[in-house]
Amino acid sequence: MGQGGSVLKSGDYSEECVPPSGKAIVAIQALNANVVMASSSPETGFAELASGTTIPAGSTVLGRWTSVTLTSGDAIIYFG
Repeated sequence: MGQGGSVLKSGDYSEECVPPSGKAIVAIQALNANVVMASSSPETGFAELASGTTIPAGSTVLGRWTSVTLTSGDAIIYFG
């Protein structure tokens, strides 16, 4: 992971994370125990992470999203 780029999301939870043009979000890696999803927009055929979904520290969720928004915690968002 990471060949397509990544971004650290920490602190500014009002801002939606959107991948660079031509890419999708392919993984979300939780860095602490408080990573909670506010919303996600999956690509066709992929699952949405419901609002309030908590990702345990050290876990990585794989999928394909066009955007994600966190409400708390720190995470690395990977593009591909």
